[in-house]
Amino acid sequence: MRSVSRQDGRSAVPRIAACDQRNVAWASDGASDGALARARASALTPASELVVGLALSLALLVSASHAATPAGAAPAPAPTRDAVNADMIQGDVLFQQGNMIDAIPLYERLAVLYPQNAQFAERLAFALFCKATVLPTGQERADLMARAKKEAERSQALGNTGPMPHVVLEGVNFPDAAKNRRQARLNEAETAFTQGDLDTALAIYLEIAASDPTSYEARLFAGDVYFRRRDFPRAIEWFEKAVKLRPDIETGHRYWGDALVGAGDMEGAKHKFIDAVVADPYARRPWMGLRQWAEKNGIVVQTPRIVLPPDITVTDRDGKKPDVVVHVDEKTLEKPDVAAAWLAYSMQRALWRTERFAKQFPDAKQYRRSLVEEVESLQGVVTVLGELHKIDDINDDNLRMLVRLSRAGMLEPYVLLAAADEDIMQDYAAYRSAHPELLHAFVEQHVLHPRAAASGPDAGIPAR
Repeated sequence: MRSVSRQDGRSAVPRIAACDQRNVAWASDGASDGALARARASALTPASELVVGLALSLALLVSASHAATPAGAAPAPAPTRDAVNADMIQGDVLFQQGNMIDAIPLYERLAVLYPQNAQFAERLAFALFCKATVLPTGQERADLMARAKKEAERSQALGNTGPMPHVVLEGVNFPDAAKNRRQARLNEAETAFTQGDLDTALAIYLEIAASDPTSYEARLFAGDVYFRRRDFPRAIEWFEKAVKLRPDIETGHRYWGDALVGAGDMEGAKHKFIDAVVADPYARRPWMGLRQWAEKNGIVVQTPRIVLPPDITVTDRDGKKPDVVVHVDEKTLEKPDVAAAWLAYSMQRALWRTERFAKQFPDAKQYRRSLVEEVESLQGVVTVLGELHKIDDINDDNLRMLVRLSRAGMLEPYVLLAAADEDIMQDYAAYRSAHPELLHAFVEQHVLHPRAAASGPDAGIPAR
């Protein structure tokens, strides 16, 4: 069932940058304990040493606060000297207690008040980093790490040559080092696999999977080792784990389908090969996997086909509404009802090109064909047919297919899976996230046909 070699199959799997889960283990992987201790010691400078230059900075502070006040708004009161001193003293106390999280808002204020003070930037960097290390992997942790890095670099740029900024930067960069070590281990496993040493390869994959809950590849490749051993139940178990991590990557679905075929579950395999297509319909391998399953089960893979009228021609005019020319296929003029229906399609697209796109996508820099435009234009054809009372007895294969898909609620899946250009493809990820079940149903109900039924005007064309 595997349609490509193992190496070819793996080339389709993007490497996943997994964030490290440990809290402060970075100190033993580059930043020595001594450096960390020195950094902490340097953070405990008494507040009295930080007051130098307060008078000069206060004048700059008042000027800056007025400069940042919006026109017409009452100026925000400048912080008093006592309040600033209180922040400094309280910040020192919190640092000595090791309470970095509560110190963050204090040093955020001080860093804004004194943007040229390297020590305030240093302490803010360290406090942000400490908070980040106790958070699970996620956007908040990443944002705090990015802020910590920015403040540490700013402190160094202001002349700070002490160890703390360096320690923070090493800590922030630790996930990259950990990722590189994991990648090296994956490479070792890959080498072992290609040399036939499946025991070593599997041991490394399981090791990585146990230590890194975000490693898609370790789970996928562990399943592949079990697949090679023809241990299909375990292969299925590990492919399922991989798919749960990255359902948007087609490889895990396709490998899972292979394992189900090996286990004799052809019906289950069908759904996994469909899931692979849904994950990445614009790639070749998912369709190959589905076709190979279909051939073994007396099924033909054919997408529906709707032949569209000639495209509209739009000529932009500087500062004016563009000129639009609607082209009509001469053959359709022989059937007035058909011509009227397809004219509705072209007119709807012209309206989108000249007016509706800008309203629907106000942030877009230029027009592009979209899913919503194409579906509304096709649905306009069905609406006109209904108004002409021709929807049930239309003598046109093309329009009959369109009506059938519209009534099934499948116009959007049809456009995305069978008729998308590069512009419409941009809408696929969002639609897949919201409606994976409709995409799956479209493939199962309108793309897979029993061999005897896969002929005639409604069968469509072979899928990619």
